[in-house]
Parts: sequence; structure tokens; C-alpha cells
Amino acid sequence: TQDCNADVVWQVEKEGYLSDGDTIERNSQGYVPNYVKIQDGEDKRLKVGLQKKLYAVRFTSNPIDAKIEASVAGRNPEYDYGELTVSGYLGEEISWTVSKENYVTKTGKFTIAENKSPDPIVLELKKYLIEIVPSASGSASDIVVTIKEGDTVLKSGVGRQFVNVQKDTVLNYIVQKGSVIKTGSLTVTKDETVNVRLDIGVYSAKVFALN
Repeated sequence: TQDCNADVVWQVEKEGYLSDGDTIERNSQGYVPNYVKIQDGEDKRLKVGLQKKLYAVRFTSNPIDAKIEASVAGRNPEYDYGELTVSGYLGEEISWTVSKENYVTKTGKFTIAENKSPDPIVLELKKYLIEIVPSASGSASDIVVTIKEGDTVLKSGVGRQFVNVQKDTVLNYIVQKGSVIKTGSLTVTKDETVNVRLDIGVYSAKVFALN
């Protein structure tokens, strides 16, 4: 309750909305700037509508040239590389995807909150499955397979062996049964199975009867 010619300072606030406020000057003519006219002695109720506040959310990636794609509350997705800022309302959910060739794609969700953005999204290099499968013209038992990167033995054992390694890794393999050995190398570009066959001689003996 205010007397005539008094200033009324008011403000309406709600989390997630823009606050709205102004000074209402009740002069002798009962004029309220920008809103309504108030006659002397008249009670007046002002209806105030608040506008939802937009919050900016910043996504970043490592590596810095990864593609970032984000959709706020199912709306049309936006994308950029290395950094992306999208806007939405408090409590809305952002679905995001970060991808780059030869890296493992990551996806997730982020709920919009006051002054919060997700931590940088770090991608891991993709690994490829390399499998060495031995066989032999004779007995295939006890064939030893060794897979190496440089001088480092990554895997060694009897029968088929496999490793998971990054793209462009150079692998050497040794397939051995007794004195029979085969070696080879490859540069990893994809999942790959290498079949290695050993030529193991099978010998027979003839028996003659002596008269």
C-alpha cells in the first residue's frame, strides 16, 4: 500500500527465468510509465509475465579437431569442431556426440544448470584386432605363434594369438613348429586375420622282406 506520488519498486524473480522489475511513479494524474494509469485512490493489480532465461552450455573436445554434435531437448542438432556452444532452458537435457576418425566415439547427456558446462570430452584412439591363425600341412599341434612390436613381445603362445593395437602400428609375427618357421609383418589399418600355413613334411618308410 502506497500513498499518491510515492515510488513503488518491485521485482519478480524465479529460477530459470529473467527477473522483471521497474519503478511505478504514482503522480497526481495517476500515470504509471510504460504500464497503466492509476487514478488517485485507485487500487491496481499489475500482472507480470516472466520470460524463460536461456543458458549457454559450452562443449570442448580433445583432440581439438573432433566433431561435436549436440541437440537440446530433441531439437535440431548443431555441430562444430573442437568447441561448440548451445543454448537452452534450465533443466533441459542435451544429447551430445563427439567423434573423430580412428578414435572411439563418445556419446552422453548433460542437464542444463546455472553456470555449468561439461568437462572437456577426451576421445581414446581406436584399437584394431589383429589375429594370427596357424595351420600346417602335417600335424598342426604345438605350433607357437609370437606377435611383436619392434623388440617387444605382445603375445606368444600355442595356437591362434591376437592383439588389439592402434592404427599404423607395425607388427612382426613368427609362426614356428620345431625347425619350421615362417615370419611376416604388417602395418595395422583395420581389423585383420592373417592365416599362416607351415609346410611340414610327412615321411613314409617302406619295409622290404629279405629272403
